[in-house]
Amino acid sequence: MCLLPARNAEEHVGCYLASVAPFADAVVALDDGSTDATGDLLEEAPLVDHVLRNGRRDGYRGWSDGENRTRLLRAAAELEPDWIVFLDADERVDPADAHALAAALERDDLLPGCAYGFQHYRTWHGTACDPRYRWIYRMFGYRPDLRLVGRRLHFNPVPVEIPSRAWVRTTIRIRHLVADDASAIERRRAKYREADPEGIFGSDSGGMDRAPERVAPWVDRPSELPFLFDQTVEAFSA
Repeated sequence: MCLLPARNAEEHVGCYLASVAPFADAVVALDDGSTDATGDLLEEAPLVDHVLRNGRRDGYRGWSDGENRTRLLRAAAELEPDWIVFLDADERVDPADAHALAAALERDDLLPGCAYGFQHYRTWHGTACDPRYRWIYRMFGYRPDLRLVGRRLHFNPVPVEIPSRAWVRTTIRIRHLVADDASAIERRRAKYREADPEGIFGSDSGGMDRAPERVAPWVDRPSELPFLFDQTVEAFSA
């Protein structure tokens, strides 16, 4: 199951759902006060089982990503999922990576007591990427007693019951779409300034508040690549 927090993401909904469909049997979404058609599009999508809604909000002041993700995790209980994957509306899983993730889940050899990490790449001008990826931990086995860390912004949504020694790295890649030129970076900065005017949580968020030092072409996933990350496997998008 995918859990999706979204706000003013109508341009992303269709491509997002197509991206997660190979490995997600359902999506539970939260429309965080959108002023566009995000909530309605999610309600109409067959893959989306349930849509939570926050009241309409004109900006990002008062935004709590932590509260939104906690609500999504609680709402997932009705569907009794085996696995939870948090992915945002502006993130994509390429088809080959999505099918590799689906195959790993179908093999039933993953450990539900672990949190699994993905390689997070920022796209640049649509067709290239920053080859310096960061690790994000977004997948874990579901239990009804799981709790997320009490942080409002900038955190890995991993339950506190899963210790860091049980965080496992995979070769699954995620593309982040909306910090891919100078104007998009400034919009992102403004969003977080409004959400966090005191600067409590920081603005870096994996380096996406500035242009990349270099870029590289995005490449397809090699068919022989294993699911779990091996230190001998070099970054194949570099």
